[in-house]
Amino acid sequence: MITKAQINEILAGYDKNKVTIATICSHSALQIFHGAKKEGFKTIGICTQARKDTYDSFPLAKPDEYLIVKNFKDILDKKLQDWMIERNVIIIPHGSFVEYVGPENLEEKFFVPMFGNRVTLKWEGERKLQREWLEKAGLKLPKQYKTVSESGGKVFVKLSGAKGGRGFFIASSEEDMMKKLREKVKKGIITEVDSSNVTIQEFVPGVRYYIHYFYSPFHKRTEMLSMDKRIEPIDESYRGSLEAPDEFLDYTVT
Repeated sequence: MITKAQINEILAGYDKNKVTIATICSHSALQIFHGAKKEGFKTIGICTQARKDTYDSFPLAKPDEYLIVKNFKDILDKKLQDWMIERNVIIIPHGSFVEYVGPENLEEKFFVPMFGNRVTLKWEGERKLQREWLEKAGLKLPKQYKTVSESGGKVFVKLSGAKGGRGFFIASSEEDMMKKLREKVKKGIITEVDSSNVTIQEFVPGVRYYIHYFYSPFHKRTEMLSMDKRIEPIDESYRGSLEAPDEFLDYTVT
């Protein structure tokens, strides 16, 4: 694993007056770039060509410069890492870093300095570890089951990793769950690996919010900065409708 001493050695060569904030262009990037700009930092968006126009359409939140890649794992290439280090880049990681690059790669192969503890990114990508954290924090969580029949009712089936709700669904029985998994694999929505690594949880109806927490090293406290409503296609018109097309019963965050 990349050590703190190795990162400190790289940081020692940085021009502290020219620090640049960078991250992968996913939805969280808009808030990161906007905040970094307000604090006076230059910003770089790690982006595929297909996404660039989307981020250009947000004048207050688009990055100052792009690092265009064919695949997000390209950032593991030594030349691209050297390019970022020469520009005094500090990476702000988020869920898409875990999903697209992989926590093991970030721990073992990615030497660009990152904000926070990169070891925690493994926890970001594994639901069992996430749950362990939340339980230790004393939070109330949906019940979790090994099989659908344990629940005695409907369950919410989640895939592993940071997928933004993509591929999630409700099931009412073991047969119903397996049928829906097979259909999603057949349609290419999920992979065979995804279908064999699901989390079965109690289905809890209600309004979904995405709360942004931040631990302040200055004030030694956890702060709640903001809150998004999680808009999913199923929220808009079709929740509970028996006639809704399957493609509208979608929990992908939009």
